[in-house]
Amino acid sequence: MPIVSKNSPLFISHRLKGFDAADATPRGLYSAINAGITAIEIDLRITKDKQIIINHDSHLFKQFGIDKYIAALTLYEIEHLQPNIAEDQRVLSLLHLFEIIASSSIYLFLDIKEYGYEVQIIKLIDSFGLSDRVTIVSWLPESLLKVHEIAPTLPLCFSHYPINNYREYLLRKTIIKTKNYIDKKVTNRKSPEQIEFHFNNYNRVNFSRYDAFEYRGNDYEHFVIHPLKGKLADVISASAGYICIHRGEISKPIIKNAAAQGFRIMCYGIVNESHINQMLKHDIDALLIDSPIGLLHQS
Repeated sequence: MPIVSKNSPLFISHRLKGFDAADATPRGLYSAINAGITAIEIDLRITKDKQIIINHDSHLFKQFGIDKYIAALTLYEIEHLQPNIAEDQRVLSLLHLFEIIASSSIYLFLDIKEYGYEVQIIKLIDSFGLSDRVTIVSWLPESLLKVHEIAPTLPLCFSHYPINNYREYLLRKTIIKTKNYIDKKVTNRKSPEQIEFHFNNYNRVNFSRYDAFEYRGNDYEHFVIHPLKGKLADVISASAGYICIHRGEISKPIIKNAAAQGFRIMCYGIVNESHINQMLKHDIDALLIDSPIGLLHQS
């Protein structure tokens, strides 16, 4: 894992944003490599035929204008939905990504979006000898616990919303759901992003199991009162892992609690150099940055 010192955070390309018209395409990956990017974060989704591809959402509308869920299509179908698009601008599979970066030194933050395929992901990582260049990220506690069971030396990162109480959870959940509803209306999508929220029950198991549903489409996100407790906190600490939160949620108590528990802190929502400068005032270990210009700030 890259060595990160305080006040000198690791700069990570968030979803390869800005390196191509769509996130996480082969062309975008090559552009990032040529630009000298040293770390990237990408999201893992599962197709109908159980292939792992790179896409943030559970559907293909935002990135490719296709109103279909990834889980309803095979990899072949997804790759050929838009035959007029050049191959290096189509959806990128995890296998193809590993083939491209294997000879480089790029560090990977792999965000598991769907539970139940951790063994398949770890086997693929091991087959390319990349276990010393990977941190596993997820909003799903079950995925992190399963990965730790399979590969206890892999660093883990739990993404979540830190809150102070139940009332704040209800308010913020309402705001997010309203935003998603408006987004659906504006884009006229039939396949909207669907998020199921949980309040402070991140140590419970079998409540966001994708394999329990015949047809996927939901995502699962957690609101958590800090400090983290229980088994999940223990495995993150044991793996020298991270907590991942939005830059606007950073506070002195969160930084203090993370240090006391042996967690590192990763922040997303870093869009410009002003955000970077804001984060450099805090003891943040890693920044997920949404623009190539912001990434080049580090040099």
